[in-house]
Amino acid sequence: MVQEFNCLRQEGTVLEFQAKFEELKFRMLNKNPYLNEEYFVSSFIGGLKDELRLAVQVLQPKTVQEAAEGAVLQEMMFEALLKKQKIQSKGTPVGPITYGNRPSGREMVKFSTNNRYSNPAPVPQNM
Repeated sequence: MVQEFNCLRQEGTVLEFQAKFEELKFRMLNKNPYLNEEYFVSSFIGGLKDELRLAVQVLQPKTVQEAAEGAVLQEMMFEALLKKQKIQSKGTPVGPITYGNRPSGREMVKFSTNNRYSNPAPVPQNM
């Protein structure tokens, strides 16, 4: 059972993985009641698919439930990006993947000489 728990890896969805993980966690706690939540959080994150693991680690979840919720959100975002990429590739060239409508770093700051703040109002001299 310990080996099965330590070798558990996500193959389907996060929810499917979580269900199997919780089943094995229950059995592990019956045999090893000294195991703490930090151990299980680490094991859960370690069993996630590669494309989800780092994103969930960054969230620094304190419980398996928090890790699972973060993984589900990341999975949904990943699937949405893949879907967007498939749609774009059906007739238009695929550009870089962006999150939302944020511009890339090169587009964030644009300076203009026609800015209304570039020529401040004259300061009165007789004050």
